[in-house]
Amino acid sequence: MFRTNRHRYLLFTLITLSVGFFYSCNKKPKLHFHYSDGTLVKDSTVIKFLMKELPVQVPEYDSTISLDVQTFLDQKIETKLDSYFQKSSMGKVSTMVILENKTGNVVYCRNSESLSVYSQRLQMMKMYGILLSFEKGVKLADTFSWTGKYSKKKYDSTVARLYRMSAPSLEYKYPFDNYSCSQWSTFLQKLEVSENERDCADGEIFPRYYFRTSLFDLVKTGVVINQNGYSSGNNLFGDVKSSDGKTLHVPDFVQAKPLKTETCLNAKKILKRDPFNVIEFNYPIFLYSQREVRNGMVLSTKKYTIGFLSASKPGNNGFVTKEIYSLASLF
Repeated sequence: MFRTNRHRYLLFTLITLSVGFFYSCNKKPKLHFHYSDGTLVKDSTVIKFLMKELPVQVPEYDSTISLDVQTFLDQKIETKLDSYFQKSSMGKVSTMVILENKTGNVVYCRNSESLSVYSQRLQMMKMYGILLSFEKGVKLADTFSWTGKYSKKKYDSTVARLYRMSAPSLEYKYPFDNYSCSQWSTFLQKLEVSENERDCADGEIFPRYYFRTSLFDLVKTGVVINQNGYSSGNNLFGDVKSSDGKTLHVPDFVQAKPLKTETCLNAKKILKRDPFNVIEFNYPIFLYSQREVRNGMVLSTKKYTIGFLSASKPGNNGFVTKEIYSLASLF
């Protein structure tokens, strides 16, 4: 009798251990993401985005263990924007990235499977050309006028800025039309700007230089301008810890200065499109995709730099609108 019970007990123990071992081998590791204030991220869309970016941004990432991941995403900004998009015509925005100017950290990302959320051609050549010209010491003349009716007490009208930019001896073309391919490429590498689908050829009259880049790169450049030439790590993730509390990753906060202070101060003046002096500077951008042209903007406030792309074809849209000011007022 005693031997029978003992045999049964051993058999039960063996089965329990086997089931436990089998369960532990097949148990998927858990990933817990937290907002900057420590609150657990529950939005499935945000989690999907973070899961895709984690192995890209964190070299120490181990997919075989459970992790607690701190992010720099700001839940308060997310809540404000969710409410804003429900009420505003800006709800048609398909993609948005927001970086904090002081740190360069990613505090918001909307409808994005990755930080390189889209590419566009040609339009940003002008902004990078302005920066490169100032870096080379070229003095650009900026003549502009405000069109449309507006009140300084109300942001209730569409206001556009018409401007013409040229060097003193180059009235009808941009000075950067004559920059070589190597000058362009070296400058973009200095700013850590991607050159996807690069098309370049030096010519007898002027070089041809086109490239595609990401919204994330455009916003990063906006932060550098805002911070008078300084750039930061542009971190999305903070500390990454294993389930037993071991720290596997600490974000890099190294700061660099790819642009001269004078370059950024001059660029702010040329990129200023605000009769109300609320927005530091902003710049329209365009995306040509699947035979459609969509517009967007990179705009910078005192605290944040924001990049977004519309979900539909552009209409008669001015550079400064009531919607842009209501968006900027959130920050």
